[in-house]
Amino acid sequence: MGQHSSAEQGPFYRSVVIWFLPWVVVAAIILFALWLIIKSFAGGPGATSSTGHDSSRPGGGGVALTPSPKKSAPTASSTPSPSPSPKKPVKPKPSPKPTPVKLITSGITVQVLNPTSSATASQAMADRLAQLGYDVISVQPALGHYPRTTVYWATGPYRKAAEALAAKFGWRSGPKPANLSDAVSIHVVIGADEI
Repeated sequence: MGQHSSAEQGPFYRSVVIWFLPWVVVAAIILFALWLIIKSFAGGPGATSSTGHDSSRPGGGGVALTPSPKKSAPTASSTPSPSPSPKKPVKPKPSPKPTPVKLITSGITVQVLNPTSSATASQAMADRLAQLGYDVISVQPALGHYPRTTVYWATGPYRKAAEALAAKFGWRSGPKPANLSDAVSIHVVIGADEI
């Protein structure tokens, strides 16, 4: 009886395995795909390291990655890690404002030059500088275009006075061009920023 049953059951087992094996492979592929989908939704981007190991599991064997700028919310199973402080929104830089600077006005003579189209800019600048204590001895029209008001010093001893005045209002400063006179300490050329 043992010989009869084993001889007839061999083809039966083979037919069951041949029928059953493809379904097991299909089910394994579907389960693996579902596991990947669930893991990607649960862990978000960057849930696994580049080696394929989960570095957040103890003993996972993966290499820890540096945090990317886009991080998913921490899950209950992950270990807490220090998070970077939230960045404040970047505000546009305001135009230069006057800064507290000690002006050098004693013995400083000033020439105001106006290359702008504003006829009132010359006198307004002259009055402003006189109120600060400068001796404004000349107000003249000029040629050219200056986006920013510029303070030129005539010679080396007047450099600090010119730089202090420029720093107070956020203007530019520099040594005078050859066509400006040495008879005054500093030259203030009105720029488009002052009209």
